[in-house]
Amino acid sequence: MAHIISDLNKRATELKRAGDLAGAVDALRQVRALLPHSFSTVTPEAWLRLPLFLQQVGQFDAAAREFDWLLSVVDEWTAADHPKEKQAVRDAFAHASRATIYDKMRVAYKREGRVNEARDFGVLAQKHSSAHDRFLRAWMKTLQAKAK
Repeated sequence: MAHIISDLNKRATELKRAGDLAGAVDALRQVRALLPHSFSTVTPEAWLRLPLFLQQVGQFDAAAREFDWLLSVVDEWTAADHPKEKQAVRDAFAHASRATIYDKMRVAYKREGRVNEARDFGVLAQKHSSAHDRFLRAWMKTLQAKAK
C-alpha cells in the first residue's frame, strides 16, 4: 500500500508541475481514499497534501472539509496504528498528529487572509505540541529512573 501512495503522491507532483491541477487533485484524492487502509505507513504530512493543495488552487471550502475530516479520524487512526499501547501513549501520538494538522490549518487560513482563525489554529497547534512534549519528558524521566 505504501508504494501505491508514494507513486500517487509523485504523480500528483508531476501533474502539478505540468499544470494539470485537476489531475493532481485527482491523484491526491486517490491517496486520501487509501489513507484509512494505511495507518502505519503514512505520516500526517502525507495526509495534509490534499487539503493544502486544494487551498492553493482556490478550493478553500474543500480544503477546510478535508482538515476537519483529518481531525475527526486522528483517534481512530492512532488506535489502529498502536493497538497494544496504553491509552496515554496513544494520546501522545494523537496530540502530535493534531499539532501537525492544526499547524497546517494555520498556514492555509493565513494564506486565505483569515488571520484570526489562523491565529486560533496556531494556538491549538502549540497546545497539542506542548501536550505531546510533556508526555515525552515524563516518559524519558520514567526510562531514566528504570535505568538507575
